[in-house]
Amino acid sequence: MFTELEKRFQEQCEGLEMDPSALYLLAVSGGVDSMVLLHLCKAAGINGLVVHANFQLRGEASDQDARFVEEAAHSLGFAFQGTTFPTEQVAQEKGLSIQMAARMLRYEWFGECCRHHRALGLLTGHHLQDAVETFFIHFLRGTGVSGLAGIPVKSHLKEWQVTVLRPMSNFTRSEIAEYATTKEIQWREDQSNTKTDYERNRIRLEVLPQLEVMKPAFWETSRQTLEHLRSQESNYRYLIQKQLISAENQSGSFEIRYDRLLALPYPSSGLWEVLHPHGFTAEQVRQMLLLLESPGKSFLSSTGVRVITDRNCLLVRPSPDQPIAQSSTIHLEEDDLLVRHPAGRRLILTDWEPGAGYPTDSNSVVVDRTALRYPLQVRNWQAGDRFQPFGMEGRHKKLQDFFTDLKLNIVEKEAVQVLVNGDQQVIWVIGYRLDHRFRVKSTSKEMKKISWLK
Repeated sequence: MFTELEKRFQEQCEGLEMDPSALYLLAVSGGVDSMVLLHLCKAAGINGLVVHANFQLRGEASDQDARFVEEAAHSLGFAFQGTTFPTEQVAQEKGLSIQMAARMLRYEWFGECCRHHRALGLLTGHHLQDAVETFFIHFLRGTGVSGLAGIPVKSHLKEWQVTVLRPMSNFTRSEIAEYATTKEIQWREDQSNTKTDYERNRIRLEVLPQLEVMKPAFWETSRQTLEHLRSQESNYRYLIQKQLISAENQSGSFEIRYDRLLALPYPSSGLWEVLHPHGFTAEQVRQMLLLLESPGKSFLSSTGVRVITDRNCLLVRPSPDQPIAQSSTIHLEEDDLLVRHPAGRRLILTDWEPGAGYPTDSNSVVVDRTALRYPLQVRNWQAGDRFQPFGMEGRHKKLQDFFTDLKLNIVEKEAVQVLVNGDQQVIWVIGYRLDHRFRVKSTSKEMKKISWLK
């Protein structure tokens, strides 16, 4: 027979849409919360791999924690994987607090474990009191709607590529302690949790007990309040993203149109909600708003996401755009049939018979072979490049003006490659327009098809 807590745990797992056949990592420190998580996962039949990080912060006690968790995992039939970190050394080298260094180290490792074992996510023992403590920490430091919602039940940490599931989020500490006592579950005590050196500990040991005295139903009220805040935060985020995000593609790039942004009562707040999950600071968001009318300004987040101001929108890219260096220019000799480009593309050249028709897609052109002078080159377009766009009857045009006519944004312009003749004439603005001088004429007898493929 399942206990009431075990039933609620299974309901939470179902609500998180966990796959019964998939593998999940179980983060177990050895404390009462994570040990109860371990036993609840066993009762629910979850396919789990127990992971434990030894931060070497409490000497022999840390090593004893690791051995204890490994033995507990094996006794319940779970596989175990542990690791050890020189946390204090990393904190000193990177200029981080011990807590931040430990967080960075464990989630980097959790992400690696998820990818290596193809686990769908990481389960942690966070509970209601953790969420309430986080609410107060965020409130005291200053926060927005998402910060007041406490710890989300499910979150994807993009920086470390790991999905974290918290099926005990609505359990109180007393419920967890009662279950541990009833099931005779052993656990390890971390003596640092009794010290008030840390902000979270002070809230846990000094503030929350006073609130329990003032409000006997404090925990039930807190549970309801956090559920309301989470649902409202989800609705708010959905509406903000629907209002601001457009032209999103599979690579994760998207645009934030100025007209939609400035239509908000508080544009800075809306822009912050969209960009801060990508690692942008409040100061960066403030500067973006000041520079909306200055195209070409670039901002880089701590996670490698890039925002560029354009004529009528902010361009958001999932990683910094690195224009291909001039040294990456590739050369084609007359007998080359295929060459590979550093950008991951292939340029394929084949003979083309008269009367075979012409390509209809933008990634291929047919040229008069006799106009080609080898070696050809594929390179980034350069300021000052000119060509005679096909269809303009031989009139010259600067590539910069051509891009303006096409309304290409900054990111699109940076990615443009050109195929150049041996005499430096532009043959093809790849993917956009053939040069008039290299077109197939009625008198052409030798033709070459050139394709730019992934």
